[in-house]
Amino acid sequence: MADQDFRERVLEALSRIETQARENNARLEKRLDSLDTRVGTLERDVGWIKGKLEGKQEGSGTVLIF
Repeated sequence: MADQDFRERVLEALSRIETQARENNARLEKRLDSLDTRVGTLERDVGWIKGKLEGKQEGSGTVLIF
């Protein structure tokens, strides 16, 4: 195998690896965006539940004091 053939094969392999890495990065970005959205929704829901529980706790305290 000549040096030129070897170089061409290496460059082709590197090109395939680079293409695959770009595709993997794009998929990862989509998953991270989806995860970020889900975490945001979860934080909002937990905040709502916390507010409801705190409101009930305040109501119970008020009833017991009076």
